[in-house]
Amino acid sequence: MLVMVIVVGRLYDIYLSKECIRVALTVLFMSIIATLANLIDNDLIKYTIEVILILSALLYSNYQSKNKLNLDFIQILKSKLNKK
Repeated sequence: MLVMVIVVGRLYDIYLSKECIRVALTVLFMSIIATLANLIDNDLIKYTIEVILILSALLYSNYQSKNKLNLDFIQILKSKLNKK
């Protein structure tokens, strides 16, 4: 990540915001956890960690979309389900 920020900054004069770096580090951290969870032999523990990762990714995505894009996917789904 650090190398990417330095190379893009020096070559193209593009500087990433702290928000972008924070999101990229969160994705990298979750990817590392998923890779390590896949190495666990106990299936119950492995699938529990993976379900927790998926749920936390969904919650993080919903949080970011609410705050940055003013989109609330949960409300959109509720309204679509209530129409049917």
